[in-house]
Amino acid sequence: MNKISMWIGTGLLFGAMTVAAQMRGDPGKMLEKADANQDGVITRDEYQQSRLDMFNKLDRNDDGFLDSQDAPKFKRRSGGGGTGERLEALKGELDKDSDGRISREEFANGPMLAFEKADANQDGQLDGAEIAAFKEFMAKVKEAKAAK
Repeated sequence: MNKISMWIGTGLLFGAMTVAAQMRGDPGKMLEKADANQDGVITRDEYQQSRLDMFNKLDRNDDGFLDSQDAPKFKRRSGGGGTGERLEALKGELDKDSDGRISREEFANGPMLAFEKADANQDGQLDGAEIAAFKEFMAKVKEAKAAK
């Protein structure tokens, strides 16, 4: 991989990391949690289902949308402070119809950049080697970010 491709990939991944950080977690751990049947392989469907599970936890009032009414949940799950900023960052990434809230569909079908990056052979599933490589890559990204 040349340096330009690496930086483009890293830039795209920071977008995925932004969403993951808003949801209190790193992309590697989110991938691991998605392995619903614990077979060591994560399918695209399992990953998408884990996103829906996350949505259900964040949708505090169970109205099918993430919006300012769910903000206390965002604050509690993401370490406190900056609730409005966290929600705005999520809306910037996922609110495709610009209605000021994130629907269940928008959340579930939003960019899956972490999964895409980890799926090195593009077969729609992640095996243990791909997950390990992704976690190693993320550690390097985190180190580079910390060094700035």
